[in-house]
Amino acid sequence: MPDDLKFQSRTWMAERIAWGILAIVVAAALLGVFSNGILSSAHVADREGAVVIDYQHFAHKTAMSHFTVHVARAPGETVSVRLSRDFARFYDVESLYPQPLRSRGGAAGLELDFAPAAAGDLVIDLAARPKTFGLAAIAVDVGDASRLVFRQLVYP
Repeated sequence: MPDDLKFQSRTWMAERIAWGILAIVVAAALLGVFSNGILSSAHVADREGAVVIDYQHFAHKTAMSHFTVHVARAPGETVSVRLSRDFARFYDVESLYPQPLRSRGGAAGLELDFAPAAAGDLVIDLAARPKTFGLAAIAVDVGDASRLVFRQLVYP
């Protein structure tokens, strides 16, 4: 039976390409593209650093996503936070701490008013479960001055 070197060469090339793709997928998983990790953790802040949001670049439709909003405010001020319509379209809020004084949903999104923190800094922990998958462009308005926009990719 004669050897088919052309076929064998193509088979070896296909095998090397498959091994390369597998190595890229494993490296991406280790770096956090599919879960928690270096590439997944992110934060966005306003120019003054008065508002910082910690979130993950990548989320799964079946897993809980966590968002932490840090607001530096003087004691005695009520803090108003508005989550964009995209947030309400992509997520169901599972838990929110601290509980807001008032909450209302409207055409602009979900609006939450929080009591001032005793120390002056307010930390809002929000856990939400994605309803759908895709690229979510989420805007968070804190008060009238700060608007932060970030994107999160939700896997199926």
